[in-house]
Amino acid sequence: MFELFKNKRDTTIALAFGIPFCFINLLGKYLESHLTASFDNVLFVILNTIFFSPIVGEIYLRLRKYLISYPLSSSFESEITLKQKYIYFLICVVCMNLAYIPVLLAYYPGLFAYDVAWQISQSTGGYYRHHPLIHTLYLQFFYYIVGEKCNNYTVGIACASAMQMFLFTMMVSYIHLFLYTIGVNVKIRRVLLALSSLLPYFSVLSISMTKDVFFTGFMGILCVCLFYWEKYPPHYNTVGNIGLYIISVIGVILFRNNGIFAVVMSFGIGTGILVIKRKNFKYLWSTLTGIILALIISEGLSFTLSAGKGSGNEALSLPYQQISYVYHAKKEELSNEELSEILEIIPTVENYNPHLSDPVKGSATGNQNLRKLFSCYIRLFQKYPLDYFQAFLQHNLGYFYIGDKTHAAIYGTTAESRQGYLLTDTKDGFGVIHVSRFSALEKLYEYLYTTNKYQELFILRLLCSPATYFWMILLLFTYVLDMGRRGIVTFTLIGFFILTLLAGPCVLIRYAFPYIVCIPILLTMILSDKNYERPKEENG
Repeated sequence: MFELFKNKRDTTIALAFGIPFCFINLLGKYLESHLTASFDNVLFVILNTIFFSPIVGEIYLRLRKYLISYPLSSSFESEITLKQKYIYFLICVVCMNLAYIPVLLAYYPGLFAYDVAWQISQSTGGYYRHHPLIHTLYLQFFYYIVGEKCNNYTVGIACASAMQMFLFTMMVSYIHLFLYTIGVNVKIRRVLLALSSLLPYFSVLSISMTKDVFFTGFMGILCVCLFYWEKYPPHYNTVGNIGLYIISVIGVILFRNNGIFAVVMSFGIGTGILVIKRKNFKYLWSTLTGIILALIISEGLSFTLSAGKGSGNEALSLPYQQISYVYHAKKEELSNEELSEILEIIPTVENYNPHLSDPVKGSATGNQNLRKLFSCYIRLFQKYPLDYFQAFLQHNLGYFYIGDKTHAAIYGTTAESRQGYLLTDTKDGFGVIHVSRFSALEKLYEYLYTTNKYQELFILRLLCSPATYFWMILLLFTYVLDMGRRGIVTFTLIGFFILTLLAGPCVLIRYAFPYIVCIPILLTMILSDKNYERPKEENG
């Protein structure tokens, strides 16, 4: 018996998820290999959306039916001793480290990649806030102090990798402890622990010198803390739990520049729901304490290091991409004045890459004259709104289209580049030497994740796609709104973080990593709320 057409309300909600899911994924198939979709392509996508969206809607309703009856304990910390918690936490830490150590040996001394060349060199060329200063100092401590003390920069980075890996496994283990504490089924917990241990982006990123690793850990802890604020405020009757919450707020703000936006926006929603509505003033002062301390630390580091501001162009990636798209797609229709204006704002507009803003934003001048930039941006938007939408989809295809391959080929896919799905190169000129201690595993990972052969394995490709997890979050959020369950503040934190990603320079798995880690928490949040009132259905 079909669930979809039983009543108007269910039909509306199911299609509200099914239509955008089908339309964007079907359109993404064309946009992956073409700059723009033709009218015939769009018409074909619309017709297929009409056909497939009821199927997706039916799947959602059947999944909802299962989630409603899912047997999850509604009690907190009942029948679990402190000793049992410590043991389970230790088991998770050990399991993940045992899985990650072979990867560290394969890529010894760790992955000296991503932005390390700019961060390490700041000790002589002056500090900038483009990258979080606290992470820059972390890298420099191990590179200069530990490395020079050992008279070997490679050893310094090996210590940084090992420390980061250990701290990250402890952060993720806290999430697994949370799942254990509130009664998630043991089989599901084992699957999640296995995924945290074996999925490549967990192990490889844990030894990569990038800020996203610590940020991901703090984001996961913060989501757990928000769960307790929304579901079980008595959890914060102890100083230790309040302290952990404040530390997680500080960590999220300090380890990514866009962290402050997500925290502040979710705090605004939290103030309305938890403070004004539920009179939870402990949440108010705890969050304010975390935000204020984070800002004090950030500004204090900036003042002490005389750090300059980062390039304002970083926040303008999406406008540059949309203007550049119009320049290429509508070049014949643009006036000479418009063409000249675009070239003045984006001198390298001819280098436009629909999936990466670096080729155009590096020389762009919009940050120097924002009024001129946005005047041009708005005028072109009024003329070409659909082209702006296509540019937005092209730029963020990896977050939306589950079958996307572009996000895994941003910097190349050859064995020599070592920059496919996961960046595994070692920056030259810094005295850090890569010598594999487990060459067989390294060759396997290079084969799978540099030349991207993993995409030929359907399940692995699905598990490694940022879009898979984006739609999971949207599905869970639909369920929260549908069932009237608590969790809006936590979803708001993740939602506003994702919005900052959509305006970022490109799609990479390390950018999506924080919201991927939080999905088990979001799922648990909606399953743990058994005391709700279902909105009344309107029979059709």
